Amino acid sequence: MIRFFVIVFISLTPALVIGESLNKTLLDAYTNSNLLAQNRAILRSIDEDVGVALSYLRPTVTSKLTTKKSDYSRTVTSSTLSSSASISADLMIFDSGNKSSTFLAKKQSALGAYQALKALEQNVFLEAIKSRLAVTRDIGILSLRIKNVDLINQELLAVKDRFEVGEVTRTEVAQAEARLAQAKSSLVEAEGNLAISKELFTLAVGRQPGDLVKLKDTLELPKALSDAVIYGLEYHPDIIRLKHEVKANEYNLMAARASFGPTMSIGAQIGDSTSYDLNGSVSLTINLPLYKGGQLNSLLRKAHSAVHASKASLRQQGLVTHKNIAQSWSQLSVSKSQLSSNERQILAAEIAFFGVREEASLGARTTLEVLDAEQALFDAQTNRVILETQSQLAGYQLLASAGKLTANELNIDLENYKVIDYSDSAHTAPSIFSQKGKKLSQILKRYSN
Repeated sequence: MIRFFVIVFISLTPALVIGESLNKTLLDAYTNSNLLAQNRAILRSIDEDVGVALSYLRPTVTSKLTTKKSDYSRTVTSSTLSSSASISADLMIFDSGNKSSTFLAKKQSALGAYQALKALEQNVFLEAIKSRLAVTRDIGILSLRIKNVDLINQELLAVKDRFEVGEVTRTEVAQAEARLAQAKSSLVEAEGNLAISKELFTLAVGRQPGDLVKLKDTLELPKALSDAVIYGLEYHPDIIRLKHEVKANEYNLMAARASFGPTMSIGAQIGDSTSYDLNGSVSLTINLPLYKGGQLNSLLRKAHSAVHASKASLRQQGLVTHKNIAQSWSQLSVSKSQLSSNERQILAAEIAFFGVREEASLGARTTLEVLDAEQALFDAQTNRVILETQSQLAGYQLLASAGKLTANELNIDLENYKVIDYSDSAHTAPSIFSQKGKKLSQILKRYSN
């Protein structure tokens, strides 16, 4: 009995307190997601590839210090100690566009990786929303199960009273007892389902659910299927990612073509030694590849194939995105229609139940008919909880299919996770002593902790 009242209190508590907002749920899901943390680190690594590619377009400066001790002969124990120091600088002034094309390709790859992170962000948010809706659904079903047990208990007591005065048979008492046992079994199942949903919420959000309340139908959904499709084909993260991939492969193709051309670099060196005075030199070097065993041609063909593959992948993703949006739109329309029909079903079931119970009190109906009418009402009410969840989830799935289930679209504050700030700095390959370099070091230090 104590356990029964505890369950009732827990099931009713969310309606009595200020519930946890959806933004809070999604922010915690983002913060606690190991997948997102992993992919943010991968994105930072790809961002550094851009900086490495940019460094090849800049001059290189190196210094060299040498100290050497030399013996003059095997018989004379005399030796000299010589030392030298030099500084040299080299700059590639022309390479037929190879290094610049490689840099642009790396930058497009980094932009594509950022869109891949946004696509994963959508998946994390959708899983968090699914788990939240599942918890509130199972809380609602558990509440109905408790009410169902209570109602059948009342019916059983009434049937026993009527049995004592000879108005009904022992069979009707047994029917009520059987229905009560079934209701209690369903109550235990509802408790188990709620416990499972809470664990799935913990997996998706990274913590136990708080005081969750049902989400309100305040989503700003596309007005028409065509609007959703147009938006999705233009702005879905997977579409944008593949567009960047196509551009990256095109730049790689340009780099492969440039590798057949000449390169020109200049160098300068100044040095001093104990054996000679300060001296310097300036050099100009021109290289033209003549034969590399067929390597350059193979790389060129490989680059051509990568361009063709990425373009085909982009076209296929467009079809998949269109299909996903249309499917989500249909699911949303169906769930709304089912919910509307369910409301009418509940109204009719309520009228039927109260009518049958009243007729049973006059002896015109059996206990089994009352229990059947009560079960029909209970099933309709349970279906309403399920259909409301499905309808809300279909709306969020439509947003995800169109690429609108992102932090920006949902107004979720990710100030501490603005990866674009890291990307903008890393792409310039800053010195460790510069402001941007210090900023990057601070970011890495924060993540290392």
